[in-house]
Amino acid sequence: MLKAKEERQMALEERVACIEGILGQMDKRLTNVETAVSNLRDKIDQKFEIANEKSDQFKTEINEKFDQLKSEIVRNNRWLIGIIIATWITTILTVLYR
Repeated sequence: MLKAKEERQMALEERVACIEGILGQMDKRLTNVETAVSNLRDKIDQKFEIANEKSDQFKTEINEKFDQLKSEIVRNNRWLIGIIIATWITTILTVLYR
């Protein structure tokens, strides 16, 4: 009876040792997974930073283009107003001196 109890005790210790080994392997694997997830998170953050920088650069370029367009419109409007005024003056003077 004592021998059977000792055998069961040894079998139980072997099982516990096996489970401890498995848990150790699982711990290592989970550590590797955590490291991989952390690395991926860092890469994603870097990609978002690059995308934000490109977006900011694009916004700046668009704003510059709009500013150029606005100044060109203002310049063309000045020319147009000048031509209209010159035409009115010419028309009025033509009517007055005929």
